[in-house]
Amino acid sequence: MENLNERIKSAVNEKLCKKGEAYRKRRMAAGEKSSAYLSGRAVKVCKGQISGRKKKKTNESYLEENFEISSLAKELANAVEDKLEDKKDELNEVVDPISVLSTVLAGTTLTNILAKYIGKLFKKYNFGKGEAAAKKIESFTHKLENDFKGPIKRVVGLFTKDEKSKSLVTNSLYALLILGLGLKAGGGALQSLSKGNISAGTISGLKAALKGKDLSSLLKDIASAAT
Repeated sequence: MENLNERIKSAVNEKLCKKGEAYRKRRMAAGEKSSAYLSGRAVKVCKGQISGRKKKKTNESYLEENFEISSLAKELANAVEDKLEDKKDELNEVVDPISVLSTVLAGTTLTNILAKYIGKLFKKYNFGKGEAAAKKIESFTHKLENDFKGPIKRVVGLFTKDEKSKSLVTNSLYALLILGLGLKAGGGALQSLSKGNISAGTISGLKAALKGKDLSSLLKDIASAAT
């Protein structure tokens, strides 16, 4: 029987298959140094003894995150439904998306809901400050984007079939979540998130829908209430 050193030496000298070589490169790109042990695992990938792929995240951590975002989405969706229900006679099949969004943003209900969850999320996950915080926030929100947007888009769809209206409302509330978390993490994080994660169209739509209330003022209201 080969001893450990002989097995390692054999693994290093053995030509890797495409999957094994791809696995080795992925691990090195992730920061692992080239070694006999890494090559040995790559050989196991070739032989089908290990998959070489990370398991999908289905653990309790993801379920907790999903629960937080789903709960936020449901509260927002209920608030959106209440707002649009009050104005349903004024909403036509073909309607100006800005009018729908301005109806949704009227009052402080949605601001208070967002503030409550931003405070809870920031405290629970401790995103930190600056650009490092922006990366964590981006990863967190992107991973759960569909969980956030789904219930809201469905509710808006009860009142209008206009796809632009549905997209503007859901994307705008998603943008407010990201921007609120960014502001909570400080100017550097907010600037970084604003540059690459929120479309110019969404920001323009938000500003137009606020009708006199500055977007930065709305964000400050959200951040200051996020205790």
